[in-house]
Amino acid sequence: MRFLRLILIFVAINSLTGSGFTQTLEAPPEPARLTNSHVDLRVVYTPAGTNRLSFVIADEDRGLELDPQETVLVLGEAGKLILPAGTPLGNEGDAIYVAPQSQVPGLLSLGLSAEELPLGVFDGNLKVQLQKVVGPGQFILWQAESPGEFDLRMKSSDGIGPGDETLLSIGSHDHFNWGFSAPGVYQLTFKATGRLLGESLETTGEPSTVTFNVLPLLEVPAAPSLRTIGISSSGVLQLEVTGTPGATYTLQSATDLGDWTSLPSVTLSGPTALFTVPNDLPQRWIRARLP
Repeated sequence: MRFLRLILIFVAINSLTGSGFTQTLEAPPEPARLTNSHVDLRVVYTPAGTNRLSFVIADEDRGLELDPQETVLVLGEAGKLILPAGTPLGNEGDAIYVAPQSQVPGLLSLGLSAEELPLGVFDGNLKVQLQKVVGPGQFILWQAESPGEFDLRMKSSDGIGPGDETLLSIGSHDHFNWGFSAPGVYQLTFKATGRLLGESLETTGEPSTVTFNVLPLLEVPAAPSLRTIGISSSGVLQLEVTGTPGATYTLQSATDLGDWTSLPSVTLSGPTALFTVPNDLPQRWIRARLP
């Protein structure tokens, strides 16, 4: 499964000759992917510095701590459920994709953890708040101590506000049901807040974003490539874009790599397509990219 990345292909074109060269910007290495591990989103306290409360992804099975920006949490297709009537999670018959509170073979088991925070430093509990949800659907976090019980902690479908939070006791961790209303790529942003002993104001960490892949993901089109063909008999520049059949690619033009002007997009009916650019500038840059 590939990640959707911004990949730009540039072509510098000399209008007099139709010649050019291409430059590809390489994408960074893919992040670690956790699929069926016991994982905690763990709060870390740093006494010095400006960001005193941050998050790491703790892979409890392998004893690893990972940077959230370099990790993807994968929820397998076995997490798909159909909602019955009478739940606060959605309408009867709707699908919901759940990383369950209790460990299920083959599925991600994800908790929130304050167990590595030192004792005698914080006055009371730690608070983890939902700040933002970016994705194809809605996110909901809840606990269930018994069948039919729904202790909702966070829910994006009614707007994100101060109530979208949960409290953690210092030195403990809790597991939750993490629900998503549709498959796709989600980015959930959280921040941690706590009050240090002897201080009147709360200490708030910088927001941290966690990426989820809720399967099945739609196939990501291949990155485009460009090739100059030349100048036609009517005096226009001819170029060829290559990519995934059926995919739409965005085309842009600039004279200085700074001020880009949109050109008509290209949807490929096959692996390649030709397009033309007016031959009205001495030199320009053309780029193709995924939308």
